Amino acid sequence: MDYDVIIIGGGPAAIQAGLFLGRAQVKTLLIGIPEKSDLAYGKVIGNYFGLAEETSGSSLLQYGVEQLKRCGVELRHEEVIDLRQNAEGFEAATETMWTA
Repeated sequence: MDYDVIIIGGGPAAIQAGLFLGRAQVKTLLIGIPEKSDLAYGKVIGNYFGLAEETSGSSLLQYGVEQLKRCGVELRHEEVIDLRQNAEGFEAATETMWTA
């Protein structure tokens, strides 16, 4: 399947990039495992803009994943194992797929 943008990573920066692209209606695939992000190990997050109360890092990541889905961004819970450039752009491989 072809995408305009493939984001590699599952941390907060990747999720935020996906949200911006999804809201702009850019066909986006995010490949990563948010649960492996360093943020997932944060016990208390209280210095994040827009949060009325403290939350855990894993809860913040889950909220971001839910937002991605609402914005139409596809998320694959996998790791990229190969990345290649071709004439049209790039192809990313996981253990289960190749995508461009």
